[in-house]
Amino acid sequence: MGADGTPPGAEFVTGELQALFGCHPTTMKARIADALNLRYRHPRLWDAVQDHHVEAWQALAVVAECIRAGLGGQECLQVDDWLADGIELLGWARARRLLKGLIVRVDPALAAERAARKRAVRGVWTSPIEDGQVHLEARLDGIDGLALEAQVARIAKYLAGDARTDGLAPDPLPLRRARGVALLAPPPLA
Repeated sequence: MGADGTPPGAEFVTGELQALFGCHPTTMKARIADALNLRYRHPRLWDAVQDHHVEAWQALAVVAECIRAGLGGQECLQVDDWLADGIELLGWARARRLLKGLIVRVDPALAAERAARKRAVRGVWTSPIEDGQVHLEARLDGIDGLALEAQVARIAKYLAGDARTDGLAPDPLPLRRARGVALLAPPPLA
């Protein structure tokens, strides 16, 4: 039921546990897979959860991130070794950032493959006009996305300082950011 590196599980266990926990069979199967993946692919993290040094939800987030990255059992054991000592000392945000780097470090070829797949789906999408507005979504290269974000932030900051003759406070930040994106459309205006 778990991923690479976990022992096989008996199918009837799902039904028994599902009845005990009162949940859907698919949900129970996912919970069993999570437990097996944590126990066998991340044994040191499992121990940290058992000793109440790490929250279960945090450990399961590590498991999910490694599965999403496509790591095999041996790679997960390596990530577990690298991460287990520091996870309780780091804040959760820092541990997540570290985890992303460890996933790339443990299998750079797989990381390059994932990056290539993501690059293949770059684009900009807009929804049909509804009530005079559209929903805009984009997937860009990292550097381009950061540059766009910085420019939108600069424009929003400028718009906050824009003198108001009515004495009211500046528009809320999300609205100023939306106006900033709109101002980028006609290049001379931007």
